[in-house]
Amino acid sequence: MPTIFNFMGYKFYFWSLEGNEPVHIHMAKSFTPNGTKFWLLSNGEVVLANDKTRISDKELIKAKKFLKDNYNFNIARMAKPIIFY
Repeated sequence: MPTIFNFMGYKFYFWSLEGNEPVHIHMAKSFTPNGTKFWLLSNGEVVLANDKTRISDKELIKAKKFLKDNYNFNIARMAKPIIFY
């Protein structure tokens, strides 16, 4: 579960090979498979998929804004599994 970055005391990370979900990133104070999840859509939108770690609305708004402001090809690419041929 590589950490992409830390923000507001939260780790933003991904798990590889999570099935057929949209590209997404997890957010939690420590690594957990049940971290809060944001989908990173190809049009640059960031959508809250779930809040399993029960982060406050205020912090979710800040995190979503941070993700949207920093969303670019690198974040989307890092959250996808790397496949070698």
